[in-house]
Amino acid sequence: MLYLIQNNNNWPYFLVALVLGFLVGAWMWARRRHRVTLAESGEAPQRTLAREPAAAVPQAVAPAIEPVVPPAPPQAAQGASPFLAAPEGPADDLLLIKGVGPKLNALLISLGVHHFRQIAGWSEAEVAEVDARLGTFKGRITRDRWQDQARLLAEGKMEEFARLYGTPGSEN
Repeated sequence: MLYLIQNNNNWPYFLVALVLGFLVGAWMWARRRHRVTLAESGEAPQRTLAREPAAAVPQAVAPAIEPVVPPAPPQAAQGASPFLAAPEGPADDLLLIKGVGPKLNALLISLGVHHFRQIAGWSEAEVAEVDARLGTFKGRITRDRWQDQARLLAEGKMEEFARLYGTPGSEN
């Protein structure tokens, strides 16, 4: 390879190859592959990123992003619903149930569970329905025996609850 450089007749070819390599590299890195534009759509302006090929220069409006509507609380097939839109009277402190922490409490309230009597009265299908919505807490209802705890708390049997599960609201 060294003999190619030392030969005085080859240096113009190396110079041309170097210049061409530099130009091709600069062209590849400098060209824009996508154009990012901020578009407004509908009556209320929403800023979205719309990627377009560089050849398509005219401004295109990105489709509006639809808001995600949370699912409605599940309804029981027959009888009164075990899920309520609002608590009937003062809501019970669901944190007293062993295995229900702040995150599960918020999730149960968002599902429409506000009272111990609701949990105590769940059928197997309703337990399965709520359990499917617990995400990483799946299986807690049966494992921590929420229905038995809720029944005792709804009936006001605090001594029996303390004997079986420990002091309400503590992590024993």
